[in-house]
Formats: sequence, structure tokens, C-alpha cells
Amino acid sequence: MRHSNNYPRRRFLASMGALPLMTTFPITGHTQEKPIPIRVGIQAQTSWLLYAAQKLKLLEEAGLDPTFVKLTTGAQAIAAMASGNIDMASPGITPVVAGLAQGVEWTVIGMDTTLDFAEGFVAHPDSGIENLEDFKGKTIGVARGSTSYYGLLAALETRGISKDDINLLLLGPAEQVGAMANGDVDGIAVWEPWIQRQIQDNGAVLVGMEGDYGVHTGCATYAVNNPFATENPEAVDRFLTGLLFAYDSIKEDGPGVAIDAVADAMGVSREIAEIMYDEAPVPEIVKWADPNYQYSVAPGGLFHVAAQEMADFLYKENIVNSEVDLSTAFDSKPIARVLKANGRIE
Repeated sequence: MRHSNNYPRRRFLASMGALPLMTTFPITGHTQEKPIPIRVGIQAQTSWLLYAAQKLKLLEEAGLDPTFVKLTTGAQAIAAMASGNIDMASPGITPVVAGLAQGVEWTVIGMDTTLDFAEGFVAHPDSGIENLEDFKGKTIGVARGSTSYYGLLAALETRGISKDDINLLLLGPAEQVGAMANGDVDGIAVWEPWIQRQIQDNGAVLVGMEGDYGVHTGCATYAVNNPFATENPEAVDRFLTGLLFAYDSIKEDGPGVAIDAVADAMGVSREIAEIMYDEAPVPEIVKWADPNYQYSVAPGGLFHVAAQEMADFLYKENIVNSEVDLSTAFDSKPIARVLKANGRIE
């Protein structure tokens, strides 16, 4: 089931009917041409398109010879890209900015996952917190430099609350679980599946998701190594074509294969993966070139502007050590080419 971008329907381990598995999807790729090798960094996150493409071998169908390199964090993606060990990665926008500050040569060409309705705030059941305004004067756990760190402060700002009005306790998601159990924090800012973990293990109460407060930067991207893209523009187009095939398969047959693959990669139950898909379904790849789409990769588009605001914030907070200009860090030309070649745009 889908939610609107403005007011999502939420479930917490509620029962739901089984989603249909994908059937064979007739596609036309580049199978008659020589496959192009590509090394793709893949993380345990809600990469619906990429995991579906991997499971159904749609990158191969698009004419690639992919090698998937397992990464754990955005920091690893930065290191792997900087060392030339991968050609494509799926880092969050925060690691993208941090990488650029460190001199990593990569460009955002797509949106891997949109977490503004799967990244948010939970409260200790005995904290007395019922809404975001109640965070004032409370101890809130958050991972420094994460998309949740920015999301928390940006959301609080919409309620007239500054960082000085709360007590920030800098903790990673796993540490946050123990802190909540011990009563060391009143609330947490975090992403899925840790929201579900807090609810299940600690009886935490959902306060809201970042999207409820107009914060839309909790996203992961597809970032390509610039020298690789310059030397292999056809490989970039084929990669995006494979993702488009995955998108069409999900729309045609349902997200079952993607949900199963993500659940396995993240080590969570299928039921939790279904909840995450309900909160943050597959991004609309057919709109990535439209600057008015919230998750477009078009330079000057809504997400590009929000990302620059976040980059400025990260510098102000000394999370990155230099100012980052994102004016050339987004490129919608490859996806526009792919969509046009497949008859999706004129």
C-alpha cells in the first residue's frame, strides 16, 4: 500500500496480505552487445531498485557485467570511491557532502532511497513526550553527522526550538537502543529499521517522521565516480537502464522480490521490510529529471536546493571541514537520456 507524500499511513508490525512475487518481465536490453564491467558498492539499506536489479539480473540484461562490493556505511563508500575500488555507490546525501569535502570525485545521478517518512523521532514511554515541541529541555540521542542529526535540528527549527534548547547525546543507532532501555535518553532521532527496534524492544512511542516537518534530506543517492563516468558514459546509461527495468518490474508485479532481498540484506524480518516499504516506497525514477519532483537529481531542483542547505549546515556545525558547493554535484542528463530512449519523456 502506498501513502501520499504529504501524510503517510503508518503501520507497526500490523498484519498485511502477502505481496505478489514478480513474474518474468519482458524487457529489451543490450544483451547483444559486449557487457561493460562495473563495480557497484551496495549497502544494507532500502535500495529497492538496486536489490531488485541484482536479484533479477537486470543490470546484466541492460548490458553490464556487475561486481557488487558490500559496504557497511557511507564512510566506507567514501573510502572505496576515493581509492578507486568502486565505480558506483549508494551513499546517503550526508556522506556525499562529506566525500566532496574530502576531495572525492563523484556526482549524484539518481536517488537510491527516500527516508523522510522512514527516518524520524521516537520517545521513551515514560518521558512525557507526545510531540516534537516536548523535546525542549529533554535529552535526545542522535548520531553526529548523520542525516538524522540534520533532520532533528531542521525539524526542531520548524517548531522554534534550537539546538541549545535540548541536550544532545551523540550515539550511534545500536548504542541508542541501550540508552533508551536504561532511561539515559528521553528521545531518539534515527532511521529504519532502528525505529522499529526501539518500538519493539523498548516500547518507544513514535513522535513523527522528518517528512511530517517538511524535512526531505534523509535520502540515499546513486553517486558515480567522475573519471569512470567520463570514460564509460554508456555504462552509466546502462546502469540507470537496469534500475528502470527494476522500477518497471516492481510496478508491474509488486515489490515482493525487492522486499525479500532488502530484508535479507538488512537482517530484518519480511514484516519489518514491508513496513519500511510502506513508509518509504520505491523512488519514482521516471521523475528524476523533473526539477519539481521532491527527489529529482536535476541541478537547481527541490532536492538539490535542500541538499545545499544541508551542506552549509554541516560546515557550520564543523561536521565537514570545508564549505561544499553542490552546483556541479548533481547531473540529470544521464537519466534524461535513458528515459528518452525508453519513451518515458520527449
